[in-house]
Amino acid sequence: MEADRVGLKPFLLSLGALAGAEGVGNLAVASEILPPLPALGLTRIGQIGLFLLIFHIWGDGMRSLGLGPGQIRRGIRSGLIWSAVFGAVVLAGFGIIYVMGQNPFTLFRTRLPADEADRLLFLLLGALAAPVAEEIFFRGILYGRLRPLGIPAAVLISSAVFILAHPSAGLTQSVGGIVFALAYERAGWLMTPIVIHVLGNSAIFAASMMVGG
Repeated sequence: MEADRVGLKPFLLSLGALAGAEGVGNLAVASEILPPLPALGLTRIGQIGLFLLIFHIWGDGMRSLGLGPGQIRRGIRSGLIWSAVFGAVVLAGFGIIYVMGQNPFTLFRTRLPADEADRLLFLLLGALAAPVAEEIFFRGILYGRLRPLGIPAAVLISSAVFILAHPSAGLTQSVGGIVFALAYERAGWLMTPIVIHVLGNSAIFAASMMVGG
């Protein structure tokens, strides 16, 4: 795959862009320039733009992230297949949990904002902007940089960092990080884990709404 072509310079620049965008977003919230949700949304969108710009100028182009010409369409198709298989496995697990007398939806519940406008913004951020930004960094950049260490090490380390980046990480993030990395490794197209991540988060939010999240 092409995911082992992340050079040191674009990797370090990406780390700087990640930290810088987070700092600006936190400052905007602390200074009451922006509410938390809009600030987080703009932070994630800014990170996406900075990551792509860095690899366009200083990296080996979008192909080194699995986002080159022809890779996006195939990645979407691959992501839909992976999502269908993963979804079937999750549903089977839900069935087993339900038979055992528990409500499986409560295991993946996410607390949603009460205000309708905030809830819509939260859904757009969590189901679109955040998954794209996270997959570009954790899989495209971090995993790509670690892959020369070997696939097992790259999967475990990138997944561990992904889990640590989520303060309230649980089973969802733990399993998700590994699945996203394996999907990227197998397909070689970053749109594959992006699609899985987007659809997975959307399903979690839908489940949360069903149980009154």
